[in-house]
Amino acid sequence: MTDASAQIVDLLAAELAPEWNIGTARRIAAGSWFGKHCLRVDGKVFAVLREGNLALKLPEEVRARAQQAYGARPFDPRDTGHPLKEWVQIPPQEFDTWVRFARLACAYVATAAQAEKDAIIGGLVRARKGLLDEARQLSPAQQDQVFLGEWTVKDLLAHLVGWDHTNREAVGEILVGEKPSFWDHYDRDWQSCNARLVAQHRRGNFAEMLATVEQSHRALIDYLQTVPAGEYLKRKPIKTLLRAETTDEEEHRQQVEEFRTGGGT
Repeated sequence: MTDASAQIVDLLAAELAPEWNIGTARRIAAGSWFGKHCLRVDGKVFAVLREGNLALKLPEEVRARAQQAYGARPFDPRDTGHPLKEWVQIPPQEFDTWVRFARLACAYVATAAQAEKDAIIGGLVRARKGLLDEARQLSPAQQDQVFLGEWTVKDLLAHLVGWDHTNREAVGEILVGEKPSFWDHYDRDWQSCNARLVAQHRRGNFAEMLATVEQSHRALIDYLQTVPAGEYLKRKPIKTLLRAETTDEEEHRQQVEEFRTGGGT
């Protein structure tokens, strides 16, 4: 990588920074990708300088415009004949032209990352709401009746509280490159882990459990909102963890519904 390439990337970053970097939050950063100087937004690469060309990730209509006006072509960083989807490389142009397309690429990638984050968090919110809506419809007698293994619905709610705290801790560990510590307690179907969480977080009455589980989930969602959008794309274990939680809660909602309506045991 040449010093000239580094200078160009730094200049592009300086042009975009006022729009994206707020206070101490540096959303735009220079880095290296495929051995070349690049720019990232929220941790995701959107521009790469390669052999005098500026490669950019752009939406279809902008890519077409770049190809027609500036002779852009697909970006194949390893020269394998398999160019990267959504990427084009624009030949040397006036710096203002590169800035214009870099701005569009930055916005495109940042929007994609935010959409992924919103989808993951939105899935968690919807799954929890559906589960609690079902639980609230249980009769007082059903609230104290065992229906899921050895659990009543209050045990299930305590289980949710425990995993809200566990998942929040796990995301923090993933962000610093660590394996989530809850894996140290793995056994078949997480039986001992779940039993410990239920015992730790179970409260005496249904109303108190509802309030507790709403509070713990709100704290989890608030924390997830602070995680930069790019991390949801960059760190796949976060997506895997949270989507698994969404699936589990959707399954629990169905179990509660079947119990409430007499469709399950």
